[in-house]
Amino acid sequence: MGFPASSTSRRAAAQALRDVIPFLIAVVPVAIVYGFAVTESIVDNIIGLSGSWIVLGGASQLSIIDSIDSNASAGLTIATATMINLRFALYSAALAPTYARYPLIQRVWLTYTLTDQGAALVMAHDETDPDDRAGLAYALVACTAITSTWWVATILGAALGATIPDNIDMAFAMPLMFIVLAIPTLKDRPSLVAGLVGAGVALAAKDLPQGANIVIGGLAGIMAGRAVQIHTDSGADPTRSRR
Repeated sequence: MGFPASSTSRRAAAQALRDVIPFLIAVVPVAIVYGFAVTESIVDNIIGLSGSWIVLGGASQLSIIDSIDSNASAGLTIATATMINLRFALYSAALAPTYARYPLIQRVWLTYTLTDQGAALVMAHDETDPDDRAGLAYALVACTAITSTWWVATILGAALGATIPDNIDMAFAMPLMFIVLAIPTLKDRPSLVAGLVGAGVALAAKDLPQGANIVIGGLAGIMAGRAVQIHTDSGADPTRSRR
């Protein structure tokens, strides 16, 4: 059983609804474009859409469809999606102390509905209001709102994509999904360099078999971004003397 409803939990739920709105506005177009991409893929529409329930991660869902369309091996497809989703291990580690205080059923649901946006909201709220009742109500509302919006919008995107005549080329849907996903992450020089290098290498290596260009581009982007970050940190280190 969960915590009894209280004025504290109701206030937290209302705050979650207010806080989550900007994230929902950003989630909807990404999910719709993913729905478009599913209809343009060789993957069956039902199977493609089921990724929103099974995987629940926009970038990894897209990588799976793109890898299948590129005739990539099952091993490479799984490895690419796993690499993309490794960040959720960090979210889980950060949220584990908070979620451990919640009842099992709610904890399982929150773990299943974990997203980038949900993790950011829950961690920020927990820092300002450590009350368990408030935290649980806030997390349930925020995570459920984001997840359900993603589900509905992906179905909407697929439905809209299915109505587009065959003579209209929708090949832009897949790269557009990548662009929409990447834009919010390009907040500083290392992330910008990582995005540009990753995209450039993936494009240059597009003729490699089995979608290997995606993995190579991702690794190149990570290394380039890390190199820029190290250079930036060393240049800003006040302990380093200049002669």
